[in-house]
Parts: sequence; structure tokens; C-alpha cells
Amino acid sequence: MIIKLPSGKFQAKVRGGDGQWITKAFESRKDAWAFEAALKKKLAEGTETTNEMRSMTVDRYFEKWFEVVQSRASLGWRKEQLRNYRVFISPILGDRKIQTVTPHHVARILNEMSGKSEQTQLHVFSLLRKMFGDAIELFRVLTYNPAQKSLKPKVPVKETPHLKLAQVRSLLQHVQGKLHGDAIWVQLFLGLRIGELQALRWQEVDLEAGVVHIR
Repeated sequence: MIIKLPSGKFQAKVRGGDGQWITKAFESRKDAWAFEAALKKKLAEGTETTNEMRSMTVDRYFEKWFEVVQSRASLGWRKEQLRNYRVFISPILGDRKIQTVTPHHVARILNEMSGKSEQTQLHVFSLLRKMFGDAIELFRVLTYNPAQKSLKPKVPVKETPHLKLAQVRSLLQHVQGKLHGDAIWVQLFLGLRIGELQALRWQEVDLEAGVVHIR
């Protein structure tokens, strides 16, 4: 239902899934029609569409979202994400309606974290990206993700330090005949990570062909 208000604006009215009217005013009839059509589509798809969803704060949304994702994640991951949300996100976005969050708000969170490590900033951005992405795909309360990819913090790539040739020779001489000495020789000559070395089994070694399969 589209109603022209005394102010000249156009009000779209759609009865939500809870039986209550959802209303919103627009400058043009075209925008009101688009809003009405989008809500009716959500209702036809069985998506939860109520005034509560429109007025839902980020804190309230996080509670609902966390209930859904926590069953699919490890305990350590849940604790880290909960802490990141409470420390960095909630103080800025918690009381704000989720539908009013913009990229500017996400940028503000990251700016407030300027004293934190790049890795921590990246974890918080990833949490925001996932939260708002699910708000689009799972909960249908947003139409776009305010955690834009252009805001993703850049984590500098640090070159891994390596032993110099003289240091390698010294190490091999030191471990010769000692426990795990052969393992260190194999690791250094093949350039293996520790996990790759630990995973090696005899069936991965082909002595005739001179090949070791790293899996």
C-alpha cells in the first residue's frame, strides 16, 4: 500500500510476518514502490520480516548471529570473536540500528584500533565482514555489506629468516649422531616445514627413484 502524506512524501505500508504494519516514507512514489516490492518478496520467500528486524540494533543482531554460528565453530574461535566484538565493535556500533551502519562506521572502528597490531585489525575486519555478510545471506536484514573489501587492513608480509650456509653446516655438525639428528638433516636438505617432516611415512619415500612425496 502506497499513501501520499500531507508533507508530499510517499509512505509504503506492508504488513509484516508478525501481523504489524511496516512503514517507511520516501521522497518519490517510485522509491516507495521499490521498498514495498522488496518487502513483499521477502515475505513470499519466507524471510523473517518484522518491525523488530528493521529496528534491530547491532548488539541484538550479534546475539542472534552468534547463536547461529557458534555451533559451527571451535571454542577458541568463539571466544576470540566474542572478545573482539565486545572490545572493539560494540562500543561504537552496539546501540546503532543495523540498517544504518555504513562503511564510514567500519572505517571508524579500524581507525580506533590504530595502536593495535595489523593482525588484530584484520581479525576484527573479518568478523565485521562475516557478520554483515550473513545479515544479507542468512537474515536478510541488509542489502549490502558495509564492511567493504576496500577497507580491509593490509598486513605487511615479513620475510621468514633463514640460516646462512655457515650456520647450516654448524647445525648439521652439532646434531650428527644425536637424537633427531637425521630428521634435521632431512628437513634442511629437502626444505621441509616441521609439520611436513612429522607427517613423513616410509611409504612416501621412493629410494630407487630418489623421490619423497610431501603431503
